Amino acid sequence: MRVSNVLIAVLGAALVVPAEATETQVHVERRDGRVETGRLSVMKNDRLYLATARGSVDVPLVDLVSVTAAVPPRAREFADAEIADVVFLAGPGDGDSSSGGAAGVDALFGRLLAGDEYGVTIALEGGPHVELAFELIDRVMPRMTAPADQLARLEGAGFDDRVWRRREDGGLDGLAGIVDVITGDEVRLESSVGDVAFDIADVMAIVLAEPEAEVLPASTKPSVLLRLAGGSRFAARLLRAGDGEFVVSTRFADEITLGLDQLAAMVVVDERSVPLADLEPVSADERPSLGGADDVLHPWRREWSVTGQVLSLAGIGRATGLGVHAHAALSFAIPAGASVFRVTAGLCDEVATIPATGSVTFTILVDGEERARSPLVVEGDAPVVLRVERLSGAEQITLIVDDGGDDDAGDRAAWADGVFLVN
Repeated sequence: MRVSNVLIAVLGAALVVPAEATETQVHVERRDGRVETGRLSVMKNDRLYLATARGSVDVPLVDLVSVTAAVPPRAREFADAEIADVVFLAGPGDGDSSSGGAAGVDALFGRLLAGDEYGVTIALEGGPHVELAFELIDRVMPRMTAPADQLARLEGAGFDDRVWRRREDGGLDGLAGIVDVITGDEVRLESSVGDVAFDIADVMAIVLAEPEAEVLPASTKPSVLLRLAGGSRFAARLLRAGDGEFVVSTRFADEITLGLDQLAAMVVVDERSVPLADLEPVSADERPSLGGADDVLHPWRREWSVTGQVLSLAGIGRATGLGVHAHAALSFAIPAGASVFRVTAGLCDEVATIPATGSVTFTILVDGEERARSPLVVEGDAPVVLRVERLSGAEQITLIVDDGGDDDAGDRAAWADGVFLVN
């Protein structure tokens, strides 16, 4: 029988990955829109210090909006398989990890190494080995071969765990019981038909019962959302940085030290910064070039591309965002006190893998008035940063992606790392 014990030793341990590239260049965006590019030297006295072409520059943490890799970071490859195992941790409050958002799912991409009656050990792609207590885990998707957000909607079994496995006809069977152990090779389950062992290769998802969302440790540092090179995305608190490394505190480990060469994106999500992906749209108008709303094949998705892949623009995974497909117009109520909205808009990298060329234009309306528009963005173009100021008193913002004047084939796009800045 699986033992419930959240006080697993690793939660109090420091996990370290030596930095291998101390010259990693990053873009640091301030609240006023200025962007600094350089090598992160150190974080001290609540400031980030960068070595730039014009000398040392310091950015107060209270002025920080985001840190993004200047070039695509190095992603570690596993020798035994190209497809990562993915673990979703429970979201705060209700344990529902399907919605995403800053207050929602932590998604850890890596390789399942071992497990016991307390939890599992996963080697993060682009990060350390991490031990996770079962109480923190919402679900495990071994060798994820289906869109992540679809797997996130597979139901559990109430007070029992449930293992979803493939049938020969391509369908799924779900067997309820109590998971004893999950390893890189098998899942063992105590069920009503007896003790059962499943080959991990046949398992689509393991949904655990009643996970408990842990709050982040108390700290005066800003909260951040991180995206690592290997795809992992999680909320954390930035503790310190320097010498090619940064150290964060998470719900699953008191401290994790990561190399800057593994950082794809980091977005601040404190009381003065509201992520776009945390908001529910008040309306969504989606339609293809041919047909109407009922013919939409790829509706918008929160924190994933429209096909359920990691949001990635110009080779860089993004910390948060919305996947969209032309034509899509999403409207949101502007958060109280917000004065500025900034977002990175572009075509998703997955467009390069399909036999169609994307071409889109991004437009932002505020209370029906056009306030920002991108040039035509085609496959291979860099994403654009759009910034709308003077939002005070406005009620609604509308984000539109159109087909660029041709058809919508290949128009898989994203509103990435979007945040409202609150006075």
